[in-house]
Amino acid sequence: LDRAFRKVTAPVVVSFPLRLSTPCQRVKQIIESGEVGTIEHVVAFNDATYGESFFASWFRNYEECGGLFLQKATHDLDYIHYLIGQKPRRLAAMKAQRVYGGNKPFTLKCKDCGEQKQCPESPFNLFYQRAQGDRVQQSDSRMCLFARGIRNEDIGNCIIEYENGAQASYTQNFFVRNAAGRRGARLYGYKGTIDFDWEQNQIKVFKHQMPTVETIQFGKILPHFGGDRELAFDFVMAMKEHRPSRSPLSAGILSALTCLWARQSAETGRFCDVTMPR
Repeated sequence: LDRAFRKVTAPVVVSFPLRLSTPCQRVKQIIESGEVGTIEHVVAFNDATYGESFFASWFRNYEECGGLFLQKATHDLDYIHYLIGQKPRRLAAMKAQRVYGGNKPFTLKCKDCGEQKQCPESPFNLFYQRAQGDRVQQSDSRMCLFARGIRNEDIGNCIIEYENGAQASYTQNFFVRNAAGRRGARLYGYKGTIDFDWEQNQIKVFKHQMPTVETIQFGKILPHFGGDRELAFDFVMAMKEHRPSRSPLSAGILSALTCLWARQSAETGRFCDVTMPR
């Protein structure tokens, strides 16, 4: 893709709704206003309450998914790159499978398992213990989360150094549930700190040189927090007016490249430079 599109002028819209979501766009405006100073440090997180889907559905097929740095972190690392306004230079990462995976057959489906009452991930206990839905929902496609052969990690961490020396850390977790879910970041400048969370639909701006906190609370939660609407708008404008995309192909390639090097770092235990292989 990198080689093929170097001379292509047609606008390309990459499906990165987080960078175009209403909260992220507002954070970008705050940063660009100089209110908190240059962003020097980012701590980002994604505690995904829907993480079971990456172990009980087709996502568990590693050849299709490529692991959860590539599958999930690509969205988060993109918005971090976008907000910092810098390219990543090098990184170090770790990943592990601490909860899911196990010794059950890879082809075992939940509906065919004899441990419906004992297993906390069974359709029975999703309803009975976790109060999900109004009935037990047996699905022909739900696979056992505790099967051997599942390669996806359920925890992962990545530390990134950017070209200007700024640093970011990102962590993702796929076995949290209920109110433990969160997705967002803290961005630190010399003048202030921005804290935002898509799940709370809220931004807080902490001033460093005066004891004040500004809270921005958003109203209705839209699909992908408004990002889907903006992506659709960009796509229509790209076709209608040849307008440049706010989530261009270059951003997609850079994020995927960062994720692939994070996966490589986690598998080899070494720092990796974020460079395009030749």
